[in-house]
Amino acid sequence: MLSELNHTRSTYMYSSLPRKLKMNWRGPFSVPEDHTDEPQQPPRNVNIMTDKRVVRGSTLGQHTFLRANPKQNASRQTEIQRRGRARKRAEEYQSRVRLIVGTPPPVQGRLHMDVQTDDFLEEIFLNPETASTASQTDPFDEVEPPPFIRPPPGVDAATQILPEELFDFEEELKPIVDALVSRTLDQSLLEIMNENQLKVNVTPKKLTQNEAR
Repeated sequence: MLSELNHTRSTYMYSSLPRKLKMNWRGPFSVPEDHTDEPQQPPRNVNIMTDKRVVRGSTLGQHTFLRANPKQNASRQTEIQRRGRARKRAEEYQSRVRLIVGTPPPVQGRLHMDVQTDDFLEEIFLNPETASTASQTDPFDEVEPPPFIRPPPGVDAATQILPEELFDFEEELKPIVDALVSRTLDQSLLEIMNENQLKVNVTPKKLTQNEAR
């Protein structure tokens, strides 16, 4: 009985070979969910610049994801080649049509005739006669045109005025001369009075100054 108790109380021990942790892409150092010895697969390329499922360009347009479908790719290549051949045939036909000169031949029982359809009759020819002539002209200087002057409205009229009819110099000059003479006399008298007043006021002052010295 004691041996059984000692055996049950003994420590459990387990050891295994060292191994690498399985990387979980949810975190840089995540612990793997299971500890099975499965062969590790190479990490997937998570760069969105090299992911074909990422659509590049404007988000307003409608994009479709490319799928690896060999039948669809083959049918698409066939359609592209068919359209290229049809485009080439159309271009060849257009070039042949451009090379056709003139009108098509007439139907059976009819003939083509040249008819003048212009209002004025003129001779139709391919190579008209030409001649060269020479002439000499003087150099022409470009001159600006004269400015436009509007003619005056109304009717012009004329009249005659005698030399002394509107202004008589002798009569019109008298009041001006009288005003000038009177103004000059007044100014002269005022200056004389000022000089006399200065003499009367300055002389007593000089006498008092001389006495003080």
